[in-house]
Amino acid sequence: MELVQTLNGAGIIYFSSKKQAEQVADMLNQKTDRKVMAYHGGMDHQRRFHIQQQFMDGNLDIVCATSAFGMGIDKDDVRFVIHYHLPANIQSYVQEIGRCGRDQKPSLAILLYEPNDRYLQLNLIDHTIPDIGVVDYLYQHPKALNDDDQFRVIKYYFDKGLSFESVQRVFDQAKRRRIAELSAMVNYVYHPGCRRTQLLDYFDEDVSDNDRTFCCDHDSDFWGDWRNFNQKYLKVSSTTGPIQSKDWRQVIDQLFLLKN
Repeated sequence: MELVQTLNGAGIIYFSSKKQAEQVADMLNQKTDRKVMAYHGGMDHQRRFHIQQQFMDGNLDIVCATSAFGMGIDKDDVRFVIHYHLPANIQSYVQEIGRCGRDQKPSLAILLYEPNDRYLQLNLIDHTIPDIGVVDYLYQHPKALNDDDQFRVIKYYFDKGLSFESVQRVFDQAKRRRIAELSAMVNYVYHPGCRRTQLLDYFDEDVSDNDRTFCCDHDSDFWGDWRNFNQKYLKVSSTTGPIQSKDWRQVIDQLFLLKN
């Protein structure tokens, strides 16, 4: 809440949980003067499109989103991206922070982290990669594959004629790969050196310049400087930004925005 009240300009906050995206959006609408909406894959297409357009047109300041938000979003003046939850991998993180500063002006990416966040991602891995015991049962009782949509991945391999052993190897490899990617993401959090260099090294790229004026929290007094950076570079546009006080018209506008 402190970050949202302080940061200028339009922003995106990423979550791994649809429920928490909605809860935080509601909290920010109630306790700050920013116009905030939640966005996730559980919404119908029309509602998602409506929120996208409001954000693109500057009628929303912040979107609390899951990874479903971003495809087709090319708003060039997003000034900050906050990750409320730890991303599953560095590829997703770089893609999501790349949605701010597309106008080539300075922008800010902040990743919030505490150690238990790793277990949330491990839990998601367990829930998205089928347990091998379930696979074994379904291969012995294939009629059950048609009973539940959550078995569609297993049904896909079964219908292609893959053996149980082959499918077991596929899922084992997928789980090991995702755990390795998560470990790389956690290593990024604890990395003691330049974060930009580490991200580029991950993709076998080089740093194109040596500007460390405001690169990351290890290359400058980030927590001492970021508020000054915010005031200097993350300027409030005419259509977005924190409002110092609400009158009744602003309250009504916000209520209609949330309802519609």
